[in-house]
Amino acid sequence: MKVLELNDISFSYKETLVLSDFSYTFKKGKIYAVVGHNGAGKTTLLWLCLKLLKPKQGTVAFAENTTVSFMPDRGGVFNHLTVEQNIRVSMAVYHINKDSIEKNVVSALKKWRLEAKRKSLATNLSLGEKQRLSFILAEINNADIMFLDEPTSNIDIVSQELLNSRLIELKELGKTVIVSSHDIKLIESVGDEIIIIDDTRIVYSGEMKDVSNLATLYRKHTEVGHDNENN
Repeated sequence: MKVLELNDISFSYKETLVLSDFSYTFKKGKIYAVVGHNGAGKTTLLWLCLKLLKPKQGTVAFAENTTVSFMPDRGGVFNHLTVEQNIRVSMAVYHINKDSIEKNVVSALKKWRLEAKRKSLATNLSLGEKQRLSFILAEINNADIMFLDEPTSNIDIVSQELLNSRLIELKELGKTVIVSSHDIKLIESVGDEIIIIDDTRIVYSGEMKDVSNLATLYRKHTEVGHDNENN
């Protein structure tokens, strides 16, 4: 079942073309990995899907009543609030029943092994703990499509295992996950389809089960020597 369709998307930052003639159909209950060098347009693509940016041409079309959520590559939490306060505030934003908030807080803290950090300020968390909290906040609204931008950057092993497990659970629940990542282990572990972007376009797309070596495939379809750090 189609949940999101991009048709001939093009986007430029001033005179710099970032994406051109980008078309893709995303379906329910699948995990998509968007791969490309720094500056290839991965983050821009997510922002276009979220309608935080407007394409110069083309359309972004969601299935009717589709809900979305987003986990940015950095930040995504309120540093001046405790872990518990972060979760409670986010639940309030989505008008979650007050009677169920405590149950949800306890469940989230246990699932992501943050019980001991319940009263800690987010700013004092380790990078891995902060990523876990960011993911909790991103999935609070039980969205149909979750967009994740480099979710494993600076992440620890425990957080990586928890994230992989949760992504598979979400897929089994019929959710669609679109991940921008350089993390080959993550992609090979949970990805269903891979999309490689280079030189503003899709240069490869296909099912992960048909890929024997992702690193080799990536090198085959991309240029080398890119050192632009901007996404």
